[in-house]
Parts: sequence; C-alpha cells; structure tokens
Amino acid sequence: MSAKQTARPADPARYRVTAATVDGGDVDLDQEVVVGPDGTRLTEADIEAFTERRGRPSLSGGKGKSPQVAFRLDPVLQSKAEQAAAAQGTTVSKLARTALSEYLAHPADAS
Repeated sequence: MSAKQTARPADPARYRVTAATVDGGDVDLDQEVVVGPDGTRLTEADIEAFTERRGRPSLSGGKGKSPQVAFRLDPVLQSKAEQAAAAQGTTVSKLARTALSEYLAHPADAS
C-alpha cells in the first residue's frame, strides 16, 4: 500500500448485491486493498491461514472428511481410557483407533 492509499472499511451502500450484479471473479488481496471489520488489511496469507484451519485434519491424508464412529462406554471404562491416554500423551480417540487396528490385525487372539 503506498503512502497515499489508506485502508478504510468498505461502504456497504456502494456494494449492493442484486439480480443484475456481475461476479467480478477472484480478488488479488496482495494487489487490492480490502479491509476486515476491525479495519486491518486482509492479505492472501490471511485468507490461506483462515481456510486451512477449518476442522481437524483428515486421517485419510486427503482433503476429504474422515469417517466418524461413535459408541457408548460405561463410566469406569471411560475413566480407564482417559487415564491410559493421558499416561501415553495421546487422546482417547487415538487410543481407540490404535486398539481397534490392533484387534482387527489379530482377530483370533481376541477370543
């Protein structure tokens, strides 16, 4: 931004979306001045950081959502799982995924 350019909030009265509005396409935030509600200038890096931190990372390695499985535990088993996860420095979810993977790798051993 040059010394003569100042970042100021957009005037909503100048930007009304109607049936006649034409989509101007993408905006290069490193070239055009766009400010957020707090008056700070938005950059491409700001938008990248915002869009990358949505949700937890996929376990499949791709950008798709990982399937979820929910099940009930009795309070004693839940407490033991929480204690074991804390002792291992992990989460109950990761502990459960590891236990299920090991069980499925050796199903005959579990009976």
